Amino acid sequence: MVINGYIDAIRTDQIIRIELHDKIVTVPRSRFREHLLLARLREEFGDNIRRNMVTEAESILRRYCLVAGLETKDIDGMSGKEMLFVYLLLADFNAFKIELPFLTPNPNSDGTQEKEVAYSYTDRQWATWVSLLADTYGWAAKDIYQMYPEEVACYIQEAIVTSYKEVELRRSLSKMSYKYDEGRKVFKFIQTPLPFWMVDGLMSGEKTVRVMKSMMPMGNVIDLSKPN
Repeated sequence: MVINGYIDAIRTDQIIRIELHDKIVTVPRSRFREHLLLARLREEFGDNIRRNMVTEAESILRRYCLVAGLETKDIDGMSGKEMLFVYLLLADFNAFKIELPFLTPNPNSDGTQEKEVAYSYTDRQWATWVSLLADTYGWAAKDIYQMYPEEVACYIQEAIVTSYKEVELRRSLSKMSYKYDEGRKVFKFIQTPLPFWMVDGLMSGEKTVRVMKSMMPMGNVIDLSKPN
């Protein structure tokens, strides 16, 4: 299955048909919640295989198939080889299948891992995604978990872009965001620093909203962060 964009990401016919016990079983593609659970199970399966823990690995395969949408009756009686084959089919079917600018690794990065913040915890990035969508669009977590993972990712990128545009608009209302060009005798707006993927791709060619100098607030600038 190929997902090239947003329309593909929201298709309702995302299913796979697998032949089991001489019959065809239809399995729907995992939604966001199941996608996260399946990703964790894939990691656990790989870890057990590397440690040669065969019994534990087979147990994870069974759990994976159940979370992916198969029923107990579908996998009862399967050999280890058959279950591994089904697992590989389902793992490929449920893999994340869209390329988005905000998920692109920074080509200018030196490979140094970012320092972990004090309030971090395991899998926090996914909670951040849900929190951002809930805060931006007012959606409930249970509704976000029912979306396809690629659909969620599309909304995440749009939420990030919107937040930067809002910051840019607010900054354009401040005199401190303009630098006077002595040579041209004009004020030049200092743009908001953007992630590399917005500068090189998504935001290229877009015009930033500007506020005329005559509409700018006048008077002394008061820094409220400093004590009187």
